[in-house]
Amino acid sequence: MICHDINNTDNENEEKIYRFTDQELDSLALFFRQNLKELPEELECFSRFVEYYIYNKMTIAEAESFFLNKK
Repeated sequence: MICHDINNTDNENEEKIYRFTDQELDSLALFFRQNLKELPEELECFSRFVEYYIYNKMTIAEAESFFLNKK
């Protein structure tokens, strides 16, 4: 995924979209997992999406390491 500057579009009417990098999604997934108890209800769906995304790009060893790496 490519990260774009959300304030810089060529077309004023163009929808502003932020595309997360894989590294950002990895960090978010770990952050969400480590802070699950404090996670606002409004972020639960996004948290599941992020975890599903990164889980599907991991090897089995990477997934085991990720799921064991929580507070």
